Amino acid sequence: MEDYPSPYIAHNVPLVVLSGLGDGSRNKGRERLHPLAHGEGATVQSDLPLIAGERAEQLLEEFTAVGGSTKSWNSRPESGKSDLIQFHLEVAGRKYALPARKAAPPPSSPSMTPQAGQSSSITANRVLHSPLSPLSPGSPLYPDGIMSASWLEKHQYHVPAVFVSFFQLSSDPNRDSLNDNYLKNEINNIKSVFSRSGHRSRYVVVLMCEESVSEASDIEERLAVIRRATGLDPKNSLFFLPPNNSRAELSTFATSTLAALQPVCIEYYRDLTKHARRKKSRSTVPPPTAPPTKGTSQALTAQGWSVRYDVKGGIFAEFRQEMEAAGRNYTMALETLLGSDGIFETTHSWSPRWDEARLLADALATRIIRCFLWNNQTTSATQFWVKYRDSFRNLLDRRSKGTANYGWQVWMGRWAKIMAQTMLKAELPSFSAPTKRETLDAPKLDIIVYAAAEKMFPVGERMPPWNLLAHPGYWFWLSARHAARRRTLAEQIPEEDRITPGQSPATKVASRSQNYDYYLCPESHEEFAFDHGAEMTSVLNLSIAEFSKRGQHRFAARLALDRARELMKANQYSIALDSLSDVWQRMSWRDEGWWRLAYEVISSLYECAVASKDVGLVIATSFELMSSIYPIKRSHQYDLARCVDVLEMRPDKSQEKALVNLQGESVCSFGETSSRPTIDMANCFGVSISFNFASALGNVGEPTVVQIAMTSSAHEASAPVTLSLLAVGFEGSLEQIHLGHNDSADAEDTKESGKSSVQKIDLVQIDRSGPLQSVQGYGNLILHPGATTAFECLLTCKEAGDIRATSARLSIDASAFSINYSVPLSVDETTGDWLIQNDRGIQRRRLPQENPTMIHILPKPPKMQISLPGLLEQYYVGETITLEVEVVNGEEENAEAHAQLHLFDRSGDGSSYDFTSTTPNIESSSTSNEDQLRTAKSFRVGTIAPSEKQILTISLTAPTEPASLSLETKVLYHLESDPSTPISKTFTGLVEVVHPFEASYHTSIYVHPDKWPDFFHVDEANHPNAANLGLARAWLISTETASFATDELLIQDIALKSTGSSAEIPYKITARDGSVGSSGKVLALSQHLDKQFEIVVYTLGPEDRTPVTLDLVLDVIWRRTKGSASLNEKAEADESVTTSMLLSPFVVTNPEPRLICTASPSKSTGQDHSVIPLSYTLENPTMHFLTFSVTMEASEEFAFSGPKNTSFNLVPMSRHEIQYYVMPLESAEDDGEEPRQLRPDLKVVDVYFGQTLKVLAGDGVSSDKQGIYVELGGEGSLPSS
Repeated sequence: MEDYPSPYIAHNVPLVVLSGLGDGSRNKGRERLHPLAHGEGATVQSDLPLIAGERAEQLLEEFTAVGGSTKSWNSRPESGKSDLIQFHLEVAGRKYALPARKAAPPPSSPSMTPQAGQSSSITANRVLHSPLSPLSPGSPLYPDGIMSASWLEKHQYHVPAVFVSFFQLSSDPNRDSLNDNYLKNEINNIKSVFSRSGHRSRYVVVLMCEESVSEASDIEERLAVIRRATGLDPKNSLFFLPPNNSRAELSTFATSTLAALQPVCIEYYRDLTKHARRKKSRSTVPPPTAPPTKGTSQALTAQGWSVRYDVKGGIFAEFRQEMEAAGRNYTMALETLLGSDGIFETTHSWSPRWDEARLLADALATRIIRCFLWNNQTTSATQFWVKYRDSFRNLLDRRSKGTANYGWQVWMGRWAKIMAQTMLKAELPSFSAPTKRETLDAPKLDIIVYAAAEKMFPVGERMPPWNLLAHPGYWFWLSARHAARRRTLAEQIPEEDRITPGQSPATKVASRSQNYDYYLCPESHEEFAFDHGAEMTSVLNLSIAEFSKRGQHRFAARLALDRARELMKANQYSIALDSLSDVWQRMSWRDEGWWRLAYEVISSLYECAVASKDVGLVIATSFELMSSIYPIKRSHQYDLARCVDVLEMRPDKSQEKALVNLQGESVCSFGETSSRPTIDMANCFGVSISFNFASALGNVGEPTVVQIAMTSSAHEASAPVTLSLLAVGFEGSLEQIHLGHNDSADAEDTKESGKSSVQKIDLVQIDRSGPLQSVQGYGNLILHPGATTAFECLLTCKEAGDIRATSARLSIDASAFSINYSVPLSVDETTGDWLIQNDRGIQRRRLPQENPTMIHILPKPPKMQISLPGLLEQYYVGETITLEVEVVNGEEENAEAHAQLHLFDRSGDGSSYDFTSTTPNIESSSTSNEDQLRTAKSFRVGTIAPSEKQILTISLTAPTEPASLSLETKVLYHLESDPSTPISKTFTGLVEVVHPFEASYHTSIYVHPDKWPDFFHVDEANHPNAANLGLARAWLISTETASFATDELLIQDIALKSTGSSAEIPYKITARDGSVGSSGKVLALSQHLDKQFEIVVYTLGPEDRTPVTLDLVLDVIWRRTKGSASLNEKAEADESVTTSMLLSPFVVTNPEPRLICTASPSKSTGQDHSVIPLSYTLENPTMHFLTFSVTMEASEEFAFSGPKNTSFNLVPMSRHEIQYYVMPLESAEDDGEEPRQLRPDLKVVDVYFGQTLKVLAGDGVSSDKQGIYVELGGEGSLPSS
């Protein structure tokens, strides 16, 4: 953009002049940036002093910060400014000169002087126009020019939209009136100057007071007087700033003032637009001040005036920031210029007006593109540029000197830079640079190469790529390409055109103007001497920065290579060296196999290093150029030991030998010479290294075969390379393997096959103080081109664990330098080839393991035997368990042993169980691991002779719940011959603990034999519970205990107890005589044992109706039988174990009336019929008087004796018994049928509440869903008395 006049290219914003603010130091010592080119008009001045001081400077800074014109070319508002547009603020003193509104009358020539008596009306009737109008004779556009940059400069830098005067409002009471009158006169004078000048600028006054309104009570009145006398509008023409403002308040005042002036500025430029539109709508061309003289160009045509007015309309719209309207006006003006009857078609290409029109066309095209990008219409901007370029190419080929000259390339290169610079100024959101990619192997980012088409284009429409806007880096690169073509054309300039015009004949000089296009470019003799390389380097730097921002590292490297070539052509080798070093260190062309590009980088870097005498880079690039994947470089000496001879450096014994460290991943440092970062060079250097283990597993103390192989891919004509050292680094217990060079090391064991060989190397331990192991050996390390050298070694590891080969390093020690090259060892498709040398040469065998660079070293195989003799299949909860651990020494020599025993629950959370040691003469101690919640006990076993055994005895109490316990025994020992090598053996035994029993129970109603207390009389002697008048209620609990133990167990006793109750009430549990007996009972698997218990619950008082829940536990006291096959020999048979089993809770409901039926043994009648006595007990535990009606239903199955229908009353806390005798009419035995059931049906109804009581089964009576019944005959029937 710098080739065009700045007013043509600059973004137009409203001009605001700040007058009288500051001490004038900002403008002192420098002239006005844009002086008036065509004379001054009216002058705005005032005699009042400038407002100086810190406050004025701060206010001026805030105005500049808020309304500065440094904002990007886009419609997005800056933070904190909302919709405030940009302003161009011009700081002036008390004097400001406006440009002349009309041009001065032209001087009259003698021939035009009127004769005596001739009328002077010709001079008087001349129409004066603007000094910049094509109608004024003094204008540079006179008579047929269209537009010049001076007109844009006038409106952008000279004619303000708003003129702001800052005045100090004094606070002297004695001179307030006089000062105010003087201030009013100054304001009115300035207003009259603007009125007489003809300019439509708005005038604004800012009054800065010395005292606040609260301190001077007449401030408001003074302001009102000034406002009325000057006619200033307080909304947008008169502003007042009180004193003592903070910096934030000054910023707010500046923002609010400019926000109030924004519509004023827009209205000002809208008036100018209307004025230009009215002139365009006229049908005639305005008359000039003086007609053109004979023989000159004609006046400006109507098309030219149309272009002029359209340009003005677009400029004024851009002042208003209405970019769509501005773009439409610019487009109409450009179409008129390029039309079939436009300026270019009616003007000769040799005329200066042609270049003026071309300059205007370029400015209009630039502004149109800016309008498109302002509205984020990227595709429209690109399509317009393509159309404009093609139109101008066609125009130049038809009407001018064509496009096959360097002038066209200059124009194209300039326009490519304009596109990139416009995009950077617009800060398009589509091209926001993504997050920086650190490495080339990072995940692929969404790189925005070009902007997507806007919504106005149909979705899915296929567009050529040149119609989509690419990022600025592409346009800078395009500019560099045109610069290269420009140089090519410049080099083709003939000899006669390279001579300056002063030294050439006039005919030759005249012919040049017909052959070359000099539009904004040097003439032919200057073009040939132009520094095109500097031009290309500058734009390539900009292009590389843009491509790198977006992660396009490959193309950025390609451009950097082009930049280095240009620098090398200019003999700037040091700068090119820095540029190529970065490319060489980070390029991905090695990994991707772009060897030709990589070779160009390395070859150019080598030339720069030689020219710059950089020893380190000469060595590094020579090392890489030896690889046969690169082409042979002519005149290059492929001898690595003599690669520095090309530098022709004199030997200096006092200087240290150059050291070059080439690391395959991180750093490449060049000793005392230089230091630069580098990249992975493993795949492109002339040597590759591999390392393989022969097997995937090994043991401590046993030799393992390893092989290190080196393959040279150097050029066949290159000299052999002698290595001074080959080292392999490891992860794990092994640190390094060092192989040194020795010419005679393989004289006996090596059989050469051509130049390839497999050497057998003996490794010895390196004495080091560190914990890791290192070994070394010697072999023939001469590496011939295209040969493979392998080294087989026997490696003995002394520690267990994983060992992995991670890196390899080779060293070359030459007379003038040393090289250390390190490369990581990775697993790929070439890894795992084992080289074997035989009579047929070198053969390859594929290793079976997945990762041949890794081996797992196992501990030395232990021969110590551990067992648990006498371990039972299962143990039972609560019993004492005794375990024996037997340790047998299976080694061939004495062993010093320690044992660690850990007992833990493998089925639960893994918590440890405690145990005690009962082994005499064995020391024990406890160790804990808080991370794993493990507690182990250590035993010092001592020295065990071969085949000798030691027994460790432990004892523990089995847990109260079933569990699966693991006894982990770990024996740590070492042999007396090798105390430094620890050996361990681990054995785990399973101890199953199960429940031996399962218990269940059922309940039945039981009528307590004790009498209830009398409601009317308390007999303390007969009623022990009479103190609280409580009632006793009884239940019968029948328990059943089943054995789940595989062994026979002797049941000694069974007890029922309660572990708690839901309420504090008295209760009693009594055992009835069971089937256990005094000597106990033996239970086998699946057998069961029954026992009954009575539970009596007492209420706390007559009105106690609290329900109670009892938690029942059944304790089974047992021991193993002496004849049990699984009884431990050392366990005592009479040791009793109590196993507690939790039963379901027993619920005692609140006291309610109930009816209980009990049956006594049947009585014989002597007539083959039995009589069953039935007793119905009716209880009333409440405090109510109850009346019951009793009805015994008749049945055909039995006859009964007792009341058929009756009723009776029950007083509170009493019970009544009704006796029936029931005789079955038929017996089951007589019919030969199964025992049948007798179901008496007694109805007891509460007369008052109308409720029927349910009959509950007591002793001798059973119940089901149909009711109670008495079993007749069979096993469960009542016996006869």
